[in-house]
Amino acid sequence: MIQDLLQKYNVPVPRYTSYPPANYFTEAFANKEYESAIEASNTARPEHISFYVHIPFCIRKCAYCDFVSGPGTKAIQKEYEEALLAEIDAAEETAESEVISVFFGGGTPSAVDAGMLGSIDANRGDYQN
Repeated sequence: MIQDLLQKYNVPVPRYTSYPPANYFTEAFANKEYESAIEASNTARPEHISFYVHIPFCIRKCAYCDFVSGPGTKAIQKEYEEALLAEIDAAEETAESEVISVFFGGGTPSAVDAGMLGSIDANRGDYQN
């Protein structure tokens, strides 16, 4: 019985933490497709949208974790912060819906300097907490 269950459930499955699941990600989804997805969202006219911000840093990687994460130097974290803010700015220029929440996850958001999380909040005046 237990062996049957192990065989049944010991198969690759989509990650529940992202949509679309990571196994659907492709290099073909470039800036053009990203902008088209934002335009499609604008056409659908959702009143509110939310952002998920992946923080890929943690003190050490947990054995069960399948996120892209690991310890990062202060320089790498700063580079990530700058790229993240540029990405948010680009999305804000195109998106027409109000951002009502920002979710942080991935590695361990507490592994980064609080100023990084604050800079995301401080630079975003259009959403409600």
